[in-house]
Amino acid sequence: MGFLDAFRKKPQALAVQELKFQDILPWARKQAEAGMGQARKRAEDMCSTVISRLNQVTDRVKRLEEKQLEGSDRVMVAANMVKASYVKKAAGLEMPEPLPSGPAYSDITGFHDAANKYLDGLEGTTPKQAIVLTNYFAEDGKAVIEGIKEARAAMENFRIFLDNDAKVLAEYERLESLADRHASLLRDNTAAAQLAQAQASEIGRLRKDLAKANEDLARLEKDEAYVRLQRAQEKLAQLAGAAESSRAQASALLSSYERPLKKLAYLAAREGRKDAEQEINGFLKSDPAAAGTRLPALLQKAKSLDMQKVLTMRELAKLDGLAQDAGALDGLQKAVAAMQSEMRAAEAAVQANAGILARIEAARNSAEAVRQKLQALEKDVADAELAKQTALAEAEQVREESRKAAESLSGRKLRLV
Repeated sequence: MGFLDAFRKKPQALAVQELKFQDILPWARKQAEAGMGQARKRAEDMCSTVISRLNQVTDRVKRLEEKQLEGSDRVMVAANMVKASYVKKAAGLEMPEPLPSGPAYSDITGFHDAANKYLDGLEGTTPKQAIVLTNYFAEDGKAVIEGIKEARAAMENFRIFLDNDAKVLAEYERLESLADRHASLLRDNTAAAQLAQAQASEIGRLRKDLAKANEDLARLEKDEAYVRLQRAQEKLAQLAGAAESSRAQASALLSSYERPLKKLAYLAAREGRKDAEQEINGFLKSDPAAAGTRLPALLQKAKSLDMQKVLTMRELAKLDGLAQDAGALDGLQKAVAAMQSEMRAAEAAVQANAGILARIEAARNSAEAVRQKLQALEKDVADAELAKQTALAEAEQVREESRKAAESLSGRKLRLV
């Protein structure tokens, strides 16, 4: 660095431009207005050039259509057919529409795509068609091919323009789209905030309703009728368990007599003693708790049979013990009968207080319905809050992308305030 360089005036860097977000679009439009106007004017000029080239090719194809090779040999006939096929294909192509005044970038790219499609159709000759057009329809065929090349060159210039000078239009359209998206996000968030306020009020109301429903349920569950009902149900369950236990004891006591008694029933049937057979089988099928009542008649019938014919000494000795167990069976039977009497009283108490059950069930259903509605609404609110945070993050991203797009358009540094 030279001595004098220290005293030379250095270029001042442009100050950072501070803007509110709502001002960024008109500011960027003003900054890029000249460049966008030039780009639109150039696009219109290039569009006119391309259409002119395509019209020239179309006119040449029409002149080619009028040409007909003379002669009836196969070569001439085939050449005329190939030419006719190409002309027919070209006639079916759709010429692109000119650009509107002051075209947007999307209009320009749309024209470019349509022109390319039209040109691809004209250019899409097979090798056989190209040879026929240039060799047999020399002047007109070559004119078509040359016109296509000229149109293709114009389209190449158009492509270069799109990739460079037209980008200012693309960037501005992108900035417009970002501004629209930001506005849409803000509208959605405003609507969501209003809905959230209404939902918050509804949640408060539902919570009060749920508290009231729970209070009603608690009051019913403390009602004297419900207390009596619960006590009766508990007693009924205890008695049923005790009765079942007594039956199980009687059943266990009688199980060891089942085999010898079945043998005696078989003996009675074989000897035609229907009375004894029926008595024994009736005893075997009866409720174990009621066996004590039928025991005397059973023993009488059993003794009237010649038991030694079918029973072993051990079984005879076992059967003798049946009389000794009569007292135990009788005690179990009386206990079950007493329990059944108490159970009937408990069942009567349950029936007398059963009306409270319907009221409690209705209260529980009411509380559950409110709870489910509240739970669903709270989930909706949580989902809405998540969507809100996502939208806010997207809005912030849109702001940042808009700032960068505006910087690209203006060549200035921006800070959103």
